[in-house]
Amino acid sequence: MLNKSSYSDQTTIFNPSTWSWPVHLVGAGGINNLVGITLAKMGISEIHIWDDDVLEERNLPTEVGYSALMCGEPKVVAMSSLIYYLMPNGVDVYQHPERVTADTELSGVVISGVDSMGSRKIIWENVKKNYLNIPFFIDGRSGGEETQLFAFSPADFQAREDYETWLFDDAEVKPLTCGARNIGYISAYLAGEIGYLVTLFHRGLPIPEFPIIRNFAAN
Repeated sequence: MLNKSSYSDQTTIFNPSTWSWPVHLVGAGGINNLVGITLAKMGISEIHIWDDDVLEERNLPTEVGYSALMCGEPKVVAMSSLIYYLMPNGVDVYQHPERVTADTELSGVVISGVDSMGSRKIIWENVKKNYLNIPFFIDGRSGGEETQLFAFSPADFQAREDYETWLFDDAEVKPLTCGARNIGYISAYLAGEIGYLVTLFHRGLPIPEFPIIRNFAAN
């Protein structure tokens, strides 16, 4: 069983004993797959996973935390199993094999890692309606070698207005070159960046202005 001393190497960066929020991961694919593992390793003890998809072989290269032995399982089951294997007795994971709707009960920190703008709009409607119970919201996006992150308090009405200018129709999304939808290191990068944003929120430090854009292809 993990105890306070288990995290002695990181407590000045992130102290799990002073963290009280649940984390809701909306989507268990290329973005949130490693985010769940990262946050569990950081010491967050209550994680909810929302996804109605089943893990397929084609997911394995980009959803790098999953094993081929998990193919055919619901992603919420696969991710839960992975977290419990890596962090036995250290975290409570709640499986929700369904899509988030405008009426789903979300609270705490909500991290969106979905792959369509239509789904983002529905998630945002939920977050906006429940903003008093959701102190921090992160929306992660990736396509090819470019990532975008939006992180802010839903109670900040100016940030809400700014974020909504980045919500558009799926038909307006820039098409990607065939075979360039994603790659594994993008997932690893986003997991680290999202973990960092969570630590900033917890410590009451300024959150970088969004969108936080990283284009690996531009290097």
